[in-house]
Amino acid sequence: MKMGERTLNNALFSAVSGLLPLALSLIFWPYIVGRLGESSYGIFALVGSVIGYFALLDLGLGTAVVKYVAEHVGRQDTRQIKEVIGVSFSLFLAAGVIGMLLIFLLADVLASRLLKIPPDLIRAAYLSFSAASLGFFFTMLMTLFASIINGLSRYDISSITSAAMGVVSTLGAVALLRAGFGLLALVWLNVAVPAGVSLFYFFVIRHLLPDIPIRCSFHAASCKRVLHFGMYTTLGRITDVITRQVAPLLIGVLLGVDAVTFYVIPFTILNRLTALLGRIGVVILPAISELQGRQRTETIRLLYLTSYRIILSFAFAFSVSLLIFGARFLTLWMGPDFSRQGGTVLLILTVGVFFDLCTYVPSFVVNGLGRPKISGFTALSQALLFLGLMIPGAKVAGIIGVASAYGLSLAIVAPFFVWFINHNVIGLSTVRFCMETCTRPLLTGLVTAIPLLWVPKADIHNIFLLLAVMASGMGLYFVLALVFGVYRAQERGILMEYLRKAAGRLRGRRAL
Repeated sequence: MKMGERTLNNALFSAVSGLLPLALSLIFWPYIVGRLGESSYGIFALVGSVIGYFALLDLGLGTAVVKYVAEHVGRQDTRQIKEVIGVSFSLFLAAGVIGMLLIFLLADVLASRLLKIPPDLIRAAYLSFSAASLGFFFTMLMTLFASIINGLSRYDISSITSAAMGVVSTLGAVALLRAGFGLLALVWLNVAVPAGVSLFYFFVIRHLLPDIPIRCSFHAASCKRVLHFGMYTTLGRITDVITRQVAPLLIGVLLGVDAVTFYVIPFTILNRLTALLGRIGVVILPAISELQGRQRTETIRLLYLTSYRIILSFAFAFSVSLLIFGARFLTLWMGPDFSRQGGTVLLILTVGVFFDLCTYVPSFVVNGLGRPKISGFTALSQALLFLGLMIPGAKVAGIIGVASAYGLSLAIVAPFFVWFINHNVIGLSTVRFCMETCTRPLLTGLVTAIPLLWVPKADIHNIFLLLAVMASGMGLYFVLALVFGVYRAQERGILMEYLRKAAGRLRGRRAL
């Protein structure tokens, strides 16, 4: 399979595989939150936040594994692939054990002292954090194995598996709650799922790389290279960890666990939606790394411009519908009481997430080129700005202030980051970049918003009707995008040729 076709295949698999978990989440979250209660669900969210927070112990090695496995595949250097996998396995095991012990030792402090947890839930919270320590260990193994598979450009495998994880986690939670179990059972489910996935990934890698053992080893040069790359990608992950894990913890400390739910639910909705775009964009990393191994500079620039324009068009399609209908959606989905606070949070976070999406492609490209220092320090700047604004924001405006701090920090940092990458890494002028990537998607978004603003939102009392209207709005954007030339003839031709080949392969399998 040619690189262009393989990249498209990975992007489509990555995007489509996220749809089913997203749909199940939208359907069952109200039931899960209602059955657990806002306080218990807040604890459940905080358990996930703690695991994500300690995930920084992987030192950014997951991205480093993708980068160097893909680069050495491009050079057909089996010895280097073996060294990278052996060194990374040793480092991930060490990080997993350290994190597991730290979380277990901190469980009592988190449950009884640090967080504002109701007295009757302190025991359940302590047991939940203790169980989560084992879940962290398996999550680290799962991250390593998934990174190896992605470095081999087999996002079809990791994407389908990730989708299956989402389905099992959501439906399993519903089944456990219906059977009369509670918070602790849901936490143990989230321990068992990554453990099972880790075992599955292990056998997949043994099949894909039969001549390369998965065992601990140490090679000084490979270890130094992987750690150096990972150190800066760790900085790049700080923003993600703060918004997903640290922010809920601080909200729990400053405003109580009930307020955590009003932040986590809107943010998770956006995260699930934008994860679809992240799934499309992340396949650029191994492609850029492989192109760098082949020294194809002009192809890298073309891939950058094309990917940015396509990702930006999807970002506009999502954002326009959410900004116009998001608050009404929360009212019909979670109830008017939840929407009174959560609706405003969703709107503010949507703006912030849009700016975040604008940094996806530049980040993947500079990391693929082996320059994670740029994206790392940019993310650190945004994280520090968010933290600096979040605490006073929470004190002045509560949960609205936290959301505003997130949106403002991204609106300040993201444009500068994109400008820097264009001028200093890719070699593009601002005028050329805007003309080739931004102008037409922006115009399409503005035109799409005009008829949607006239829709009487207050007269829509059925959530499925509202979802249909929102989907129609996104569909309208894509139709207008074709009219305005957002997607070029060559790109449409590549997609149609790929779909014809995929249909042919499917017919062939049915014939067998």
